[in-house]
Amino acid sequence: MLALRKEYSMTKDQLSSGGILAGHTILVADDEIIIALDIEDTLASAGARIAGPCLTLASALEITDQQSITAAVLDISLGRDTSEPIVDLLAARGIPIAFCTGKMLPEAFRQKVPDAPVLGKPVQHHLLLETMARLTKQ
Repeated sequence: MLALRKEYSMTKDQLSSGGILAGHTILVADDEIIIALDIEDTLASAGARIAGPCLTLASALEITDQQSITAAVLDISLGRDTSEPIVDLLAARGIPIAFCTGKMLPEAFRQKVPDAPVLGKPVQHHLLLETMARLTKQ
């Protein structure tokens, strides 16, 4: 694990300017618009194409049906809903997920995607990029 961590440990400049996420379409779903836009901007600066950002479960499900997603950054809560249905859909398709949340990951989520990283809010940009680079390289 240490070797893996070292392999993906990059400087902020390498992460943002290298296009490390080029060729990937990443779903961004968070019901807080400022956070969703911040995540979108961070991922796009590394070359990712953004699906969303989605503020609701319904929009996340719709976009996932319409676009070919290669990874996702999800909040646990999407308004009055949880992101569990989108987790189910993405997990069934083998699409890697990272959670960006201010809450503890529910056990039901952890059972569905046991290896999904959980990033706390507010997320540090370099950690988000490092995590998504690792997920999209698998």
